[in-house]
Amino acid sequence: MNIYQFVDTIEHTNEGVFTYHVAGDKNDFAAWIKDVLNDEVLYYQVVHEKERYWFVQKVRQRIKDLEEQATRSAGQQ
Repeated sequence: MNIYQFVDTIEHTNEGVFTYHVAGDKNDFAAWIKDVLNDEVLYYQVVHEKERYWFVQKVRQRIKDLEEQATRSAGQQ
């Protein structure tokens, strides 16, 4: 699964499923971001997020930021 599929899945998952994975001190989704995507910036942005709406917004913003960085980098070459 890539980050685009990931955020789409989170956005459309059942609220109970989302809440289960971010209950208490755990955040399985943030752990996946850190362990699979190796994106510590995004990890720290979402690790304490307990609301699905804001979690999705933060991931989508990170995607946008990374796409902009890639565009700038490509333009400099």
